[in-house]
Amino acid sequence: MVWSILEESSSRYWIGTVRGFSILERTGNEWKIRQPRGPAHPYRILVLVRDHQGRIWVASAKAGFERADERQGGLRRIGESTPIRAESVSSAVIDSENRLWAATKKGLYRSTPLDGAKVRFEEVRAPGEAPGRRWWTVALGPDGTIWAGGKDGLLACGRGGVRLYTRRTACWTTMSTRFCRWRARCWWPTIPAVG
Repeated sequence: MVWSILEESSSRYWIGTVRGFSILERTGNEWKIRQPRGPAHPYRILVLVRDHQGRIWVASAKAGFERADERQGGLRRIGESTPIRAESVSSAVIDSENRLWAATKKGLYRSTPLDGAKVRFEEVRAPGEAPGRRWWTVALGPDGTIWAGGKDGLLACGRGGVRLYTRRTACWTTMSTRFCRWRARCWWPTIPAVG
């Protein structure tokens, strides 16, 4: 069963499955699936994302976030002290500062820059927002704003700070319409309606 797909190039894809990941490559007119170099990865691959250096980052059940390093073989673990339970990751994106954002069942998390020596994660939330909210998806907007969508509405993280938009706020209709319209142009699913 396939959980995630990431295009590395027009002739190469990373495929995350319930039993690790594979690489799909085109040679001539044929597509072939092969295992990456290094030890086999036994866990379900939930999310695959590529950073600004072209490195592939993997969120897998039980193992956490790891960097796939096909040249060296195997995976390099990041976020050793992360509060993220990897099996709760539903979506991830890389921002302009090469930080990984993860939407999870227990909060929205942002890493320190991925090219740093020690990568750490912290939960991001709006002022007064309770910790551990469920977020289903996270996306990078054209202006660099990080948008998270979940059962309680939309969370915008940008230059102006962090703000939660819900049906109870006056801006919900305007902001959700603009966000969903932008997402539709990108061919992404819409966010479920919230109370």
